[in-house]
Amino acid sequence: MHDGYIFTLGICGSTRAGHPALILLETMLRELPPVKRAAHLGEVLLLEQDQHLHDPLLDPLLTDMRDAEVLLIVTPLHTATLPFRLAALLDYAGDLAAASGLRGKIAVLVGIGPDTPTEPAAMTLLQRFCDEAGITVAGKLVLTDDQAVEPTAPDRVADLARQAYALARQDLPDALP
Repeated sequence: MHDGYIFTLGICGSTRAGHPALILLETMLRELPPVKRAAHLGEVLLLEQDQHLHDPLLDPLLTDMRDAEVLLIVTPLHTATLPFRLAALLDYAGDLAAASGLRGKIAVLVGIGPDTPTEPAAMTLLQRFCDEAGITVAGKLVLTDDQAVEPTAPDRVADLARQAYALARQDLPDALP
């Protein structure tokens, strides 16, 4: 808990302005009380001189993942893999997950893609990460690009966020409102 409150971390696999993933993540975060933080992992990559990825968000995000009780992960699903920076974050968090540092957290997984199958490969990767880390997936939703902009989409993801928060509150009944 963060200063006695349930801490929610929202992670988005895109930073593209107007992308439904950003909009839906912000909708979910608005539904929950503080304390919360959002990380927008866009497509910009920083390389060091030796051509290795340098992502200054990895260390702070790992700390936030360790501290958060609720994880809201929303990502585009335009390929069979996760967006590069989101995949790098999960890889970076692998040691923490293996050491049970993420066990007991509650997550919501939302994927958005063109004509997305019921269980796209990228969503399977997210689910596997959660399973191996001991993170309870309170809800999962796969939307096509068209479904993600329908008027009902914000209500659907808001419901998932509230469900996840309610589960976290059951685990932490003494948390401040």
